[in-house]
Amino acid sequence: MHKSQGSEYKAVVIPILMQHYMMLQRNLLYTGITRGKEKVVLVGEKKPCGLR
Repeated sequence: MHKSQGSEYKAVVIPILMQHYMMLQRNLLYTGITRGKEKVVLVGEKKPCGLR
């Protein structure tokens, strides 16, 4: 996601998995979500984000 800073994409898909828990920082998720111009899809598990 660091390479995408300052860029926009028509669609963004962000995998959310416990295997990548250490990389799931709020600022990285924010960067990924704000890159999507038309569509953003979060795919994976709720637990890493603290959701039930």
